[in-house]
Amino acid sequence: MAAIYLMAFTSYYLQYQGLYAASGITPIRNSFDEKLGPDWSRDFARWRESGVLAHFASSLQLDIDIVMEGTCLCGIALSVLSFAGLHSALVYWVLYLLYLSLYKAGQVFLGFQWDIFLLETGVFTALSAPPFPPLALGVRFFTCVRYLRNGSQQEVSGDSNICYPQRHAAK
Repeated sequence: MAAIYLMAFTSYYLQYQGLYAASGITPIRNSFDEKLGPDWSRDFARWRESGVLAHFASSLQLDIDIVMEGTCLCGIALSVLSFAGLHSALVYWVLYLLYLSLYKAGQVFLGFQWDIFLLETGVFTALSAPPFPPLALGVRFFTCVRYLRNGSQQEVSGDSNICYPQRHAAK
């Protein structure tokens, strides 16, 4: 799972400038009100509603692009640590929250089935990581069943909404 997180965070980091930076296809800063001054309680409330860490940019007095790239770099660092042997539920919960933040801010580019599956599997991994090893077998079984069910449902239905929910929701 650490290798998958590492690939996901690295991919997002490498594509960030072209997709979400000020000169990107869909600048992420358009979704946030940077003009507001530092207010931790307001930013925390906005983060609780949306799950996007970039809401703290104004309170940290940082550019949104720096916060988003920092989120990616933190995810990369934690993934490497986990890959090197630091298997802890806390590490996997932080990885999940970091990727959730990127997913929520990602707009149309992160609305695909594999992103949702990574988030679901991230929760299952956090639940099965130490100190919760008794849950590991059940969580792995449920993950496999869920993955197979989603794939077969998509094949049988032929419905493109399963793969691209945001594309059709905008109509």
